[in-house]
Amino acid sequence: MSDKAEYEIVVAFLDKNQGFAFNNTLPWPYLPGDHKFFIDLSTSRKDQSKKNGYIMGRVTWEAWPEDEKCNPNLFTVVTSSTLKSDGVPHLQKVLPSLDDAITYITTPPVSDQLEKVWLMGGGRNYDASMDDPRLKRIWVTRIFGDFTANVFFPKFQDKFKRVKCATLDESLQEDNGVKYQFELWERFTN
Repeated sequence: MSDKAEYEIVVAFLDKNQGFAFNNTLPWPYLPGDHKFFIDLSTSRKDQSKKNGYIMGRVTWEAWPEDEKCNPNLFTVVTSSTLKSDGVPHLQKVLPSLDDAITYITTPPVSDQLEKVWLMGGGRNYDASMDDPRLKRIWVTRIFGDFTANVFFPKFQDKFKRVKCATLDESLQEDNGVKYQFELWERFTN
């Protein structure tokens, strides 16, 4: 990993209100194209001898599919005050806060094993990350449709600007009758 302690977010949320969860699940039906985007983006590595770090909250961890938890190319850290990591397969560490998790995963010897660090949720972690200068990019899947959510991604547009990426297809996509679009946002630099 680079000398800088930095990380990125990949998130899908509703266009109308930035809702991303309803009762611990996604508010919209399964979107194969979005899932492929998420997996390709967050698991790709240039250096195949390294892993990618995933940080997520307990609820996200518990809802995460088993077949993705066991990816040997991932180093997973969960933020929780109640979960214990002892004996939990595919979970490297549990820490009480996002700041603790970022510090742990971006400090040697752990950081020496990693190429990139991704924050995958949940709501408290997203809220805590918005003022953190270590958060550099937010990869968004904007979901269009009328779905109910009760957990929301924080406002970020005053700290980040939407940018173009040559490898990102920003055209309108559709799966299972749901339209969505990919976007990349980068933190304003001083």
